[in-house]
This record gives sequence, C-alpha cells and structure tokens, in this order.
Amino acid sequence: MEEWIREQALQLGFSFCGIARNESLESLRPFYSTFVAQQDHPGLEYLSTYLEPRLNPELLLKGTKSVIALMMNYYPGEVIPGEDNFIIAKYAYGRDYHTMMRNRLKTFTERLQYITGNFESKTFVDSGPVLEKAWAQRCGIGWQGKNTLVINKSAGSFFFIGIVLTNLELNPDKPETDHCGNCRLCVAACPTGALDTPYQLDIK
Repeated sequence: MEEWIREQALQLGFSFCGIARNESLESLRPFYSTFVAQQDHPGLEYLSTYLEPRLNPELLLKGTKSVIALMMNYYPGEVIPGEDNFIIAKYAYGRDYHTMMRNRLKTFTERLQYITGNFESKTFVDSGPVLEKAWAQRCGIGWQGKNTLVINKSAGSFFFIGIVLTNLELNPDKPETDHCGNCRLCVAACPTGALDTPYQLDIK
C-alpha cells in the first residue's frame, strides 16, 4: 500500500511523498511559543490561536492514524532576469500554487478512497493549522534547514508542501535528520540579516 501511494503521488506530479505515524508534536511547543512571544508581530497571532491543533492532528481529524507529506518542486524552467526587471519570487511564477496543489491532493485522496473504501482524510496546503515542515521531516522527505526551509538532500529547497491526515494505518518512513552541520552559507548570504538566529526567521 505504501509503495502504491508513493507511485500515485509521482504520477500526479509530486516530487516526493513520505508517511509518518500520527504522534503529538508537543516537543515543538516551547519553540513556537517563544517565537511568537519574541517577535511581537500581529501577523503571527494565528500561531498562538491555533497552536493546539498544530501540535495535535487528532484535533483536526478525529481518528487520524497517519500523516502523508507531499512536496512539489516549483523551480521554474526559465528564470526571469533580475536586471532592468521586477524581481519576482520563483514560487509566484505561473498559477496560484494553492489551487494547483489542492486539485492534485483532491485527485490523490480520491484514488486512495477508491482503493481502500474506508478512507477518511483532510488535506492542507499552507492554509490550515498544521506544521507542514515538521511533518515533512517526520515523513522523511526533507529537514528544516537553518534557512527555515525544508531541504531535500538530493533536490534542494524549492518545494510546495501538502499534508494529508488520514485514518489509514500505514507503515511510516524513517524521519529525516538534520544535514546542515556547521554550514552557515544561507545565514551569510541573507541580504537583510533575517537569519542571524539559525533555524528562525526574523520577520520584523
């Protein structure tokens, strides 16, 4: 079943797919609580308001047994020159990724429903109270680097992340480990100094 799930993900254009057992992310509470308190930024109120479901998927889908993380590469085939032009973030090239990812996730879950029958799920694309990057790491498809992005060891960090909570009991993949080591290239390269604290973005 797990191999079939990964095959379906690749067929639909996702680059990587991993599976984790649903477990509480309680160990991350101190980091996010401290982050919100220190930033003093009104735009982060949603983190504190919806922290409980972020740490416990059971509050989002009762009976959640597994979490599936999927990543889709967004690095463009041709980069728009920055000289004498607007500088456009690569993730913003083309269609709205929320719509594109939601459509693919909908097809993905419909295929699982057709095969398994007794299938309940809830999907998220950067718009719900889930910790996408934490789950991507637990699902073994990347780790959150010092630049705060999820990095895949073989393919870099230009990815959208989709999360599927499901009542299916699936065999989990091995979580990914941190491969940043002593490297600080992203910290040194950041033009605004927003990465002075590794693994934490200063948004002020």
